[in-house]
Amino acid sequence: RWARTKPSGSRVMRKKPKSREYRNLWLRGNVIQIELIDENGKRHCKSAKTDDWDTAARRRDKWERELLGQLPEDVSMTFAQAAREALAYMEKRRGAATTGQDRNLLLKDGGRIMRYIGLLPLKNIDVSVLRHWHDTEIVNRDRSFKTGDNHLDAIEMVLRWARGHGHLSRKHKPVTELRDDLRPELRYKNVKAKKDENRRLAKKNTLNPEEVGRLVQAAEEEGTEPPVIVLLAVESGLRRGEIKGLLWGDVAWGEDEHDPTRRLVLRHNRPRGLPQDVLKSGLQREPHISSRLEFSLRSLYRARFQPGPNSEVVKENYWSLEERVLRRVCERAGLPKRTFQNLRATASSLLTEWTKDPVYVRHVIGHADEGVATAHYNKLDLTRYKPAEPLDPETENPMDLFARLCVPREQVPAVVPALKIESEGIPGVTWRSQRESNPCLSLERAPS
Repeated sequence: RWARTKPSGSRVMRKKPKSREYRNLWLRGNVIQIELIDENGKRHCKSAKTDDWDTAARRRDKWERELLGQLPEDVSMTFAQAAREALAYMEKRRGAATTGQDRNLLLKDGGRIMRYIGLLPLKNIDVSVLRHWHDTEIVNRDRSFKTGDNHLDAIEMVLRWARGHGHLSRKHKPVTELRDDLRPELRYKNVKAKKDENRRLAKKNTLNPEEVGRLVQAAEEEGTEPPVIVLLAVESGLRRGEIKGLLWGDVAWGEDEHDPTRRLVLRHNRPRGLPQDVLKSGLQREPHISSRLEFSLRSLYRARFQPGPNSEVVKENYWSLEERVLRRVCERAGLPKRTFQNLRATASSLLTEWTKDPVYVRHVIGHADEGVATAHYNKLDLTRYKPAEPLDPETENPMDLFARLCVPREQVPAVVPALKIESEGIPGVTWRSQRESNPCLSLERAPS
């Protein structure tokens, strides 16, 4: 239908250009047709009464504004008005709850964005305006480029909504132009060094097997719920929101405690303690659980008097999981502060070292792809890199390797050898040098 055709005149009609400027247009005979879908999903079609694609695109935009009840071309919406409409549209489309929370925070009245460009008409926001805002709010205040990127993402979301709803031209993309201007600055060595310093990669603070054993041992001394929290993170690689969103109905116990198919069926996520949502990837995953974790879950299940399938496994507050539970367990284990992202990276790294199957690790941990796993999670130690451990197919799955290989070293107290002081009248006195007031130390210095 895009082929060259000859209208009644002598002029040859040109082929439809390949651009989104000419969306929803198609050719019937020698006349261009317009096809639109309203907010209720109803399809509308009418003739543009022309064979010129540019003229048809202008008539389509005018009809689209009339059909959707939008502002005419000569009335320009301000950025603040567009931001409110874009946030409402995002909530209606049920985007990620955490992204919605972040965008509401960045686009609030009186914030870093609104106090500069909130009252400006959309068509007046160009690359020079955004450059002045970026220099004032990001560069001059010594904020990181990541902070600037987050703010530019929020501005781009509003402008994208305005372009999609006919309030701006499709070619009006000041955020893209600004990022093209900023890209050479990211290559400066001091900027790259500061960016690398501020990156909080999960794999920077992973645990070795001996530290994992100490962490689990310390969690078992804290009660019945802390070992479940720690094992879910360090063995199964669950995120903090996934731990909080785990229900008892998501635990597949298996036929008995020796069934190697025991696993979790992860469907829910509660990031930042918000109401239940789907997982971050949007896809359900089923990681195995070790016999040690299953024993801890059964103990907690009995201690809770067998709650229903819709009850949460972890009762602890979302923010307390890291600030209270994990911090106390690390202190008891004699480890520096760790985050749930560090435990997740530990699970990914150790499973990669032990199983040698990146596809299995990616499925269990839930990585988007191998590039994400390599860049952010996997930290391989070649001194521990060895052939894959054999498993008993009747009773074990790969998660049981943690209990077998992550064993804390025995804490052997250092024994200070006792020294004998031979003195007249005293056959033998043992002592350990401590402070000056020690009577044994004074006796050693006596002349007789």
